[in-house]
This record gives sequence, C-alpha cells and structure tokens, in this order.
Amino acid sequence: MVLTDTLKKAHQFFPRKQAIVCGGRRWTYQEFYDRIRRLSICLKGLDVKKDDKAAILLPNCHCYLEAYYGIAQIGAISVPINHRLSPGEIAFILEDSESKILIADPMFQKQIDSIRER
Repeated sequence: MVLTDTLKKAHQFFPRKQAIVCGGRRWTYQEFYDRIRRLSICLKGLDVKKDDKAAILLPNCHCYLEAYYGIAQIGAISVPINHRLSPGEIAFILEDSESKILIADPMFQKQIDSIRER
C-alpha cells in the first residue's frame, strides 16, 4: 500500500475520528486530509513536481506529518533534515540531494540565514 493510500482510506472511513494530537491541538482525519491537500496544491504552485526533492526542516510536530504526506501526495521525494545539524551540514544535504524546496519552521531562521550567506 502506498503511503498516501493509508490516509485516503482513513479519511474515507473515519473522517470524524481524531487523527492527530500535537500539544493541545487536535485534528480529525478530515481536517488532516484537507490540510495536506492544501499543502500539496501550494507545492504544485511552487512548481514542485513528481520526483523532485523537497527538504523538511521541522520539529517533531503535526507540521512535519503534513509536510511528509503533502510531499508524497504529489509524488515528490522527502528529504528529512535533522534540526540538530550545523548550517554547513544542512547546506551540504540541500545541495547533495538537489532539493528544489525547503519547508522549514521559523525557529530555524538563523540556520537558514547562515546557509543563504554562503
């Protein structure tokens, strides 16, 4: 079974069931599916296509799940990046993977700015 098929089935059979809990926030399968669909549309709007690489620099939270599923939904490839890496290591991964886009949390702005200055 393809990763995105699991979410489609859960959305189809259990749309009102709680799917995700992150801190004090909760989402049903319907809400989670809708968020992923909107992200997928956004990624396509940024010209991310099937087999493109999309890097993820997010903490362990619902945003990471949304990015992971959203990227998979359009057939692109996720490039997870450990946020504990140095800016130089992150830059190497971005270049080596040929990532077309980086999805990052604002909490990592300093690392990203450091990479841009290279």
